[in-house]
Amino acid sequence: MADRATWSKRVEAWRASELKAAEFASRGGFAERTLRWWAWRLERESRAFVRVVRTDSPRAVERGPLVIELGDARVVVSTAFDRALLRDVLALLREART
Repeated sequence: MADRATWSKRVEAWRASELKAAEFASRGGFAERTLRWWAWRLERESRAFVRVVRTDSPRAVERGPLVIELGDARVVVSTAFDRALLRDVLALLREART
């Protein structure tokens, strides 16, 4: 069974090919239904705005900057940050992704 990385490459190749899902899947030797499901899943994951990862220690964030990655965008937030500015930057990133 193929993993997420493999399906990500397949979906990307399918979209670049401009073939119909059934034809692309047939040529690749996998089910059209599976190709479409992975395309949906990967698209859904790409729309996730921010993933929050909780650490065991709240001090872990205090030691260095917080890094927020959204697609190709990377926002580095220092411990003394302007909340309004961060909110505006994240809103702009959200708009750019839609």
